[in-house]
Amino acid sequence: DGGEGQMLFPDVVVSYGGPQSNAMVAIAAIVHSKNEELKEIMGIRRTDDDEDSLLDIVQRGLDELDPETDFEEEDTGNDLLSMDEAAFILELDDEKDQQQGSTGSSFSQYSSFTGHRYKKKRFVYYTKKIPRYLRKQPNGNLLRAMSLGMEIVELSNVRYAELFGGDYGGSPIAPKEIKAPIPGRSLWIPQGGACGVAVPGARLLAKEILTFWAKQGRDVPLSVCVPGGTCTTGMLLHREMTALLKQREAEGQPELDIQIVVVPCVGDDTYAMRQMMALDENTGGPGRASDTPTILRPHADGNYGSSRRRLGGYFVFGEPAAAILQTFQEMKESHHVFLDLLYGAPAWSLLLQHWRATPSNGVGKALRGKRYIDDSCPIAGRQVMYVHSGGQEGIASQLTRYKHKGLIDSSELQ
Repeated sequence: DGGEGQMLFPDVVVSYGGPQSNAMVAIAAIVHSKNEELKEIMGIRRTDDDEDSLLDIVQRGLDELDPETDFEEEDTGNDLLSMDEAAFILELDDEKDQQQGSTGSSFSQYSSFTGHRYKKKRFVYYTKKIPRYLRKQPNGNLLRAMSLGMEIVELSNVRYAELFGGDYGGSPIAPKEIKAPIPGRSLWIPQGGACGVAVPGARLLAKEILTFWAKQGRDVPLSVCVPGGTCTTGMLLHREMTALLKQREAEGQPELDIQIVVVPCVGDDTYAMRQMMALDENTGGPGRASDTPTILRPHADGNYGSSRRRLGGYFVFGEPAAAILQTFQEMKESHHVFLDLLYGAPAWSLLLQHWRATPSNGVGKALRGKRYIDDSCPIAGRQVMYVHSGGQEGIASQLTRYKHKGLIDSSELQ
């Protein structure tokens, strides 16, 4: 930390979402990595506490968890800073020790040979009440995030909806009822990382894709397919890719045809569009529908059940479905690709809808049984690149839900 004009890492990162969120694990890993970096810099040795098994650490945290323990209502503001409010950027000092949270693994307050004190960076995560089966046997993303030191604040479903609900997937500003753990030194990150903090990563990803395709694409049009929850990656990647392509054109370099395609996994295309427009505006863009990436829609004549029909053919997020399981198994067994069941398999289930077997008669022999893509699909006639969003650590817990629904038996659990 340090350096003139360089942002310092906040003392506490606060976010919210589901107990098996991919973004949750990513933030937990970032905060944990920062703690390891600080300990290495200060010459801190591991203690016996650090040698506990991951499961012991997490189970102890869950046993001690008191729902809404750290939830405080304040009508006068919360002092949680967004990425646009850089006032939290202060140098580390020897102020009073931070108050420790009630859950997750924790590090002691160490003293190094210099006499300075190591202050643990914290990640506080608000979520709905954890399901009984997951509390009893923590696994997947929850297990990993808590083993990395995440502190959980459980809320009732009603309270969670009051604080974080809305047509746009929640506000980029922290609810005023949530008090900052350390005023002026706490950073608020909306669900899914839907804020400016995700822009540098999206810019890097866009550069990597463009550089790769400029060398390997051989002038073939490319559709970069991204599964969408909050659609943060899809929206910001589209914006950064558009800027890079315009820059490339202005420099007189050969033209590249690269488009970003979002595959909604939460809600439907309308919900995805609202979220992306709001995110674009909240991060400095114009917030126009015309500036959002292409959205992949389910095939119009699909044979959907009632719940999917209500969503226009999209899946109900997190709900086990035979079609999702079928795609998961097909990709694993036929292509040796392991997809998570919340984003990857649902996204590919929708993608594969657009490959259809040709009829067995009325076409030339060479075309019988071949597959084609509907011309109305945004991946028609284009090479497809899929951006994996993570979540494989949650496969075990997701398959357990499929077992509870009677869709698989115990022998198929990983």
